[in-house]
Amino acid sequence: MKPRILVIVDVPGWALERTADNVMQRLSGRYDFSKAFNSTAVETVSRRDYDLVYICYERQFQDAGIGVELPRPSVIGVRCHSKWDGGCGLPPSREFLQHLNSFDALHVPSRLLQGIFAPLHPAVFYTPHGVDETVFAPRPAGRLSSPRGSLVLGWAGSRTNHPAKRGLDDLLIPAVKALPGVELRIAAREDRWRTQAEMVKFYQGLDACICTSRVEGGPHSLLEASACAVPVISTRVGIAPELICHGSNGLLIDRSIEAIREAVTQLRDRPDLRAAMAAHARKAVEQAWTWDKQALKYIPFFDYALAQGHGR
Repeated sequence: MKPRILVIVDVPGWALERTADNVMQRLSGRYDFSKAFNSTAVETVSRRDYDLVYICYERQFQDAGIGVELPRPSVIGVRCHSKWDGGCGLPPSREFLQHLNSFDALHVPSRLLQGIFAPLHPAVFYTPHGVDETVFAPRPAGRLSSPRGSLVLGWAGSRTNHPAKRGLDDLLIPAVKALPGVELRIAAREDRWRTQAEMVKFYQGLDACICTSRVEGGPHSLLEASACAVPVISTRVGIAPELICHGSNGLLIDRSIEAIREAVTQLRDRPDLRAAMAAHARKAVEQAWTWDKQALKYIPFFDYALAQGHGR
């Protein structure tokens, strides 16, 4: 029999469920997965018809007000900086570390988070995000290329999930407001819950995509845009320093209005640079960031925890 793994995600249709679905689909030959949401977590956990429980992010049950005693083995993810330090660069608190150490293993999506938590927990696994390059793909009619002096710039995410840490209202909007020829398109979860197909069309309509956050563990938007052959601009958060080769497939910037304006202006005025970056962005995804490759990195994570259960 294959080991039975219960995966609990927060809500249907958002990033965590898509991530879980991609991992489960690709590892289904090795594990027998079942999935539950926060709304059914207590009932599902109580059935005990699994060998391992996997909670997707570090404060998931606390945020949802779920009180249930988790069996061992159980594992968890640490996906961003805001849930344990408010995005302020503080070290993890004793209380937070006690919480993490109640799990047999934890996984992180970036080298930045791995560097923080590897000395603090005995079993930290690096499992970077991936993207389905067959779904997120360049537009069939050819990549968008606005003329010199024009740029369609995109931002995707949640305005309220990490207030004042995304950089949309305080940095990005003021930065591009006075830039002639720049159109900013926003795909905010609060404005409208877009399907995956709608997000593909969103990226395909951009010249460039930007992340101005200081708390991300990903973000998924960098991978999704890159897979659609869209150059990315990002602060040095999450996987950005791993994904972006500065000047080749995107731009890494400081977190300031001046740095945003400089990067956006550079891409606005250099269609040739955008075209080269677009090709390199897609190539980078195909070489290293597809879910077919990244899902395999969950195997040591799951197998380690399952072995802990067999030893009890």
